[in-house]
Amino acid sequence: MPYYPRMSKAAPSLTQEQLNAILADGVSEEEAQMLSGLGVSFEDIALGQRGTFNPLNIRTGGSSWEGSNEDRTQAGYQGFKNVDYGLRAGDMVLDNYGRKIFNPYGESIDTLAETIGRFAPPSDNNPTESYVNFLSERLGIAPNEKINLTDPAFRSVLLSQMAELETDSIYSPQDITERIARANALIDSSNESL
Repeated sequence: MPYYPRMSKAAPSLTQEQLNAILADGVSEEEAQMLSGLGVSFEDIALGQRGTFNPLNIRTGGSSWEGSNEDRTQAGYQGFKNVDYGLRAGDMVLDNYGRKIFNPYGESIDTLAETIGRFAPPSDNNPTESYVNFLSERLGIAPNEKINLTDPAFRSVLLSQMAELETDSIYSPQDITERIARANALIDSSNESL
């Protein structure tokens, strides 16, 4: 499900479906001006929805992501060709956490507190505790309760909530699963043609 920016009550006849179609591939400056004239407020649309296609605000750096688009990289956040690739990257990060790849002590990251402590650490000026509490409340999971980040279904549920907190993006777990599968299919088909 695409992101839904707020529309003023006085907006002319622009339906939510029309707005979603415009936002599906990112918003150019020209489109933003047109939409603003129609009552769409962009003041709260986060970078992940304005053009990076990175609904989890993944930073640039150590990884070379499939589907990355350096032209869309902004303010230190990785740009992607589309949201499918951005969600896939977030899924891979969480999967790697569950597979012991990011823990220097060789143990998997297996609680919300550990996951967000790594994903959005306080050392990066993140409100880590508030983030953990948000997820805990939304998911009904205690911050230090064991979770399984190697389970794709659980990751989709978690990513859904993280995308909402990170960039006000609304995606159902099913939509996330479908988008990740679509990105994987594109990657697989491009690798087969090599």
